[in-house]
Amino acid sequence: MALQANSGLYCAQAGPVADNQTSRLQLISKCGAGKATFSLKVSSELGWGKLTVGIDGILQGQWSDDVDWTQKVVPVTAGPHTFDWTYEKDGSSSQGADTARIDDITLPARTP
Repeated sequence: MALQANSGLYCAQAGPVADNQTSRLQLISKCGAGKATFSLKVSSELGWGKLTVGIDGILQGQWSDDVDWTQKVVPVTAGPHTFDWTYEKDGSSSQGADTARIDDITLPARTP
């Protein structure tokens, strides 16, 4: 089955995870002040398999169940930041594809 991106040909998908494991995408970047945007898609067991998004260790949101491609916008201040997208699978059961996808990441540009 081909990986369906939100736009273009490619997107990031959580790696294969067994019960009680996580898959994480981390991006470290110096940004300008403004808004970071990204698209996400989740297919998991409601309330148990989940995608969490954090900036500098601060939770920005979490999603589980079947979430079709949706764009999220989060404010960021100027300076260096660590962006984390983490998919966590529980140990009880599986539902859906047990994965999450990220696409269309846009960060505010730094000014010289």
